[in-house]
Amino acid sequence: MFRSSGTSAQGRSRSGFSTTGLAAYRDAIVSGFEAVLRQRGFQGKRGISLIPSTAMWPESSLAAMLEWIAGSMPVERLEIPDEAPLKESSRSRFFNDFRRKIDSANGPVWIFGTTFHYLPLLEAGALPALPEGSIVFYTGGTKGRVRDIGETSFVSWLAGTFGIPVESVISEYGMSELASAAYTVPGAGRRLKFQAGVMPFVVTRILPAVLPSMLQGRPQGTGLLGVFDLNRIDIPAPIITEDVVNLSESGEFQLLGRANTAPLKGCSLLAEPQAPQIQEMSQDARTQQPVYPQGQRLATIPRNAIPSIIVDFSSSQAAQVALTAAMGSQRAATLALEDLAASASSVASGRDCWDTCVNESGILATGARLLIIPPNTHPVALAYPLAVALGAGRQVSVKLTRHQIQGDSFSRLLMRRLEAAGARIDLVPPGFRMAQPHQWNAVLAFGDDATIAAIKNSAGEKTLVAGHGETISVSLVPLDGLAQHLPAIIRDTFSMMQRGCMSSRMLGVMLPESCDREAWRYDRLADLLSHELAAQWWKTWGEAVSPVDAAGIILRGLDASAEPDIALRFPGHGLPAVQASPDGRPATFGPVLSICPVGHGTSPAEILLDWQRRWPQIRLATLPAEMVPLRPLLNGIEIRPLGSANRPPWNGLHFGEPLFRPS
Repeated sequence: MFRSSGTSAQGRSRSGFSTTGLAAYRDAIVSGFEAVLRQRGFQGKRGISLIPSTAMWPESSLAAMLEWIAGSMPVERLEIPDEAPLKESSRSRFFNDFRRKIDSANGPVWIFGTTFHYLPLLEAGALPALPEGSIVFYTGGTKGRVRDIGETSFVSWLAGTFGIPVESVISEYGMSELASAAYTVPGAGRRLKFQAGVMPFVVTRILPAVLPSMLQGRPQGTGLLGVFDLNRIDIPAPIITEDVVNLSESGEFQLLGRANTAPLKGCSLLAEPQAPQIQEMSQDARTQQPVYPQGQRLATIPRNAIPSIIVDFSSSQAAQVALTAAMGSQRAATLALEDLAASASSVASGRDCWDTCVNESGILATGARLLIIPPNTHPVALAYPLAVALGAGRQVSVKLTRHQIQGDSFSRLLMRRLEAAGARIDLVPPGFRMAQPHQWNAVLAFGDDATIAAIKNSAGEKTLVAGHGETISVSLVPLDGLAQHLPAIIRDTFSMMQRGCMSSRMLGVMLPESCDREAWRYDRLADLLSHELAAQWWKTWGEAVSPVDAAGIILRGLDASAEPDIALRFPGHGLPAVQASPDGRPATFGPVLSICPVGHGTSPAEILLDWQRRWPQIRLATLPAEMVPLRPLLNGIEIRPLGSANRPPWNGLHFGEPLFRPS
């Protein structure tokens, strides 16, 4: 069983292999790697792996791949010190060991690592020059990106440091759902090509049918990358990835970016979402110093005016245009702005509400200088912590991605609106890492658990790190109220286009006591929901969502060991997939709506607590208004009415915990 290196807040997809399938995977991946070495005329005998062992990464297909390769040729593993920044003693010991391994090879070597592993080594300096004819492989690597850098800059930096031609730096593109990999082909453009036994295609439409006839693919062009991997014998069907590519007739492709609704993961960590093409960071931008807070001048914006300013901004045409561009949907942007205005309005009407919000947030204990790292997937999420920080008079810095930092982005327009009223907000360059010197007393970060852990490890003992990590939201509704509540269900599930941590990933359907459970098998429930979604989706959204924006909905839960009869229904072009699972066990969470029939006689509280035992990340549940308890918190699960998942009350808390002091 392997798991993807994706953002686990959205669910790390798992891929099961039978014994025979695993053997086929091993043979294919090793032969493909050896073919690349032959193609490049590699004359050496040794390799050096910077990838941790399978004992350290037991669920990583990448770790397994390097160990399989080590079974067919001499490979030495070099363990990178788990420190950020590297201590002088550790750095010297590591680089000396690196040089000894290179010298002992007595000729060219190949090196394999992830961008996540290479970057701290490049920044630490003193990497050894490699013998002539050496090759360096890199892959997107592990989840949790702590450095934002374009591919061209990264490859040039890697080649220059190791003293090898740029052509000798090779990208590996693979995923745990496949049994094959693609590598950079020689020549201009740094295009990729899969090894033998793989048929790539691009997808521009998703049709209302069942696999594999549901695909409308083309052998070339621009769209979502589809892959039919004949080496993946356990899954005899094509896979649609969430990566946007330009595919040539020869099978070579260029990775352009991620689909709008897709989280960054694995080999896509160098590709920005929503990007028609990868924008590279210049050498000057990569090496420039951060914009540190200067002096002690704090925000002069009137404290009580902040929520009202955000409410007014939410109704502006500029906000609508910017958020539509970011989300890829005018209707999605409209719903998100309505939710933002409602949240800000909850404290805009009275001084006491806003003062209570600031006090309850825990920000008064953070110190004067604060850095906020908002999620890069839903820009409206910046408004709440930024408003509280400014309301407390903090000196605020914000780290945005390369796309968010543009002047016409939603985040920049929001910041400028607050600055016009007297706020002081400093920008941090996208390439900044916490390992660099900084002057902040506290950092507030949103991301998966690995990202939060990396920031805590890098920030230093004197810096408070408040990190909000992996979260799953769910909805619960009785069967007899399904049609009535479907518009609210759709809003909860898709109003953030499946990118917000508050967007529901799973819908529990409570069967009445009089219901014949066998008559409502999960596959029939999936059919019902697919039909209802198809009937009401366009009424709710009022516009078509392009297939690229809809993302690759097949790349979910490809698990050969799971129940073979889990029902998957694809309602049609631009619509969300529906996945129904027996006994409330969805294969995965993500842009698939997981439908779980719940037996009769079970209370909503019992259902939610049972789900929480299986998935501790569940922190929010939406229910019909008449089912919402008087106490809005159930064992750490916040309860809200259906339709308000993305409308959090501004009370200083985030899922029941102080915004700036989560446990």
